[in-house]
Amino acid sequence: PVLDDFRKEYGEDGRKVGFDDERMRTLRCRYLNAFVHDVRQTLDKVGKKKGKRLDLSASMLGVPNQNRDLGMDPVHWIGQGWLDSVVCHVDTTFSPEWVAAATKAHKCQYILNGYGGDLAKHWVTGYNLGVDGFAVWDIDEHQNSPTLWPVLRRAGHRKEMEAAAKAAPAPLTTVRLKTVGGFD
Repeated sequence: PVLDDFRKEYGEDGRKVGFDDERMRTLRCRYLNAFVHDVRQTLDKVGKKKGKRLDLSASMLGVPNQNRDLGMDPVHWIGQGWLDSVVCHVDTTFSPEWVAAATKAHKCQYILNGYGGDLAKHWVTGYNLGVDGFAVWDIDEHQNSPTLWPVLRRAGHRKEMEAAAKAAPAPLTTVRLKTVGGFD
């Protein structure tokens, strides 16, 4: 359908344009925009019967064009008032200010997802931006990084996160096993 629609609108073969072609991004987003709009309408109808608003949340990446490459346009969804919250995943190219501005302008909750070894720094950035909460994606990845354990254990304690963001990771202690269950 994407290639057919691209051909109808632009008279070109969509396979011959770059993945990051803005026309292709816009076209890909159209499908999920319609879906999210329909979901919001359905939630509003059901919520009206229940006498309350049913929340809609979306998980997104922290770089706008990365979202649009995937056919997602969370800036549009937030602007339309379709979302009640977003969980924003961060990476090293992340600039969280645009998400904070969009969510504040449209009364959408901003949940910041931490990332890797800079988890405390990301969360301190989140505190300073006034995010509404924090999340951790793929906790199993983090549990394999003992340097993150002290940070994860104290998540939600702002002063401790600020101290952890300034400090070097806690040194790891290695305990060499000589026997396990009587076997060496």
